[in-house]
Amino acid sequence: MEVSDIGNTLAETLPGDILLEIFTYLDISSLISASQVCNTWHHIYNTETLWKNKAQAVNVEEKKYILNSRKQGLSWKDSFLSNYGDNLVRKKWRKGQLSTISKFEDIPARHMCKMTSAEWGDIFKREEMR
Repeated sequence: MEVSDIGNTLAETLPGDILLEIFTYLDISSLISASQVCNTWHHIYNTETLWKNKAQAVNVEEKKYILNSRKQGLSWKDSFLSNYGDNLVRKKWRKGQLSTISKFEDIPARHMCKMTSAEWGDIFKREEMR
């Protein structure tokens, strides 16, 4: 047996519920990589249970946005990905929720992320219209 075959065998023989539990602890980048290992892992990556579990583990603020997206009919996966981390920061900037801060104490802990010049341009246009 080749060394590369050991990894493939392990990937194919772990029970789905064990893989699901492991995947719940992975960050998004690692999940995307794992989804490309084999068809089984790709299937687990796309299960609603995985994304619901991930949504249960986020902070209260992110969870609020995720649950609101669910009420609008989005899947757990789509709700999580569109309202987690940098995506939530971008959403708040676009909605103007970070443009009305009047004192330092009102600045949320997570208020910045990498954005392209096009994203900032869109935010500035929205600010001009407010």
